Formats: sequence, structure tokens, C-alpha cells
Amino acid sequence: MAALDTNVLLRLLMRDDLEPLASAQRLINERLAAGETLFVPVSVALELERVHRSRFELDKAAVLRLFSQQRGLLRAVALVVDRGAVGRPDRRIGLPADG
Repeated sequence: MAALDTNVLLRLLMRDDLEPLASAQRLINERLAAGETLFVPVSVALELERVHRSRFELDKAAVLRLFSQQRGLLRAVALVVDRGAVGRPDRRIGLPADG
């Protein structure tokens, strides 16, 4: 199971730099094509939220919208989010399609 880091997820969600975005999409597509499940550690999800609020100056509601919108992190198809640290089982969710 491949773990995704904050930078990969940040590029996917913000779409603010096309070259790293293409690299992130390519990496994810290669892993999915190989049949791997992608994993987001709790620490990465927390850091991703912190970066959105500090660097991009998004408020809590904007971050939640970003995570849950059409191409957001919570709309993924082959992704496991680590929830064990908070006493709940992992939850499989999906990755947004390219487009």
C-alpha cells in the first residue's frame, strides 16, 4: 500500500502549479494501475488542513468544501484514510478521476 504525502495531495486539491499536478496525477495513476490501494496517514491529513488554513488563508468552512467538492480528497475511489489513531477503523474512499 503506497502512502501519499502532503505535497502530492496539495497539488491535487489546489491545482495551482501544473507541472507538480501532472506529476502527482501520474504517480497516483501508476499506483492505481498496478492495483495498489493508496493510503493517507492521519498526520498527512492534518498537515494538509494546516497548510490550507495558513498558507492559502482558507477558513475552516473553505477547507471542508475543498476536501469534499467534486475533485476533493473525500471523493476518492481507491484511497484508505488512516483513522486508527482516533480509535476508528480505516475508511476506504476514492480518488477523483482525471479531467
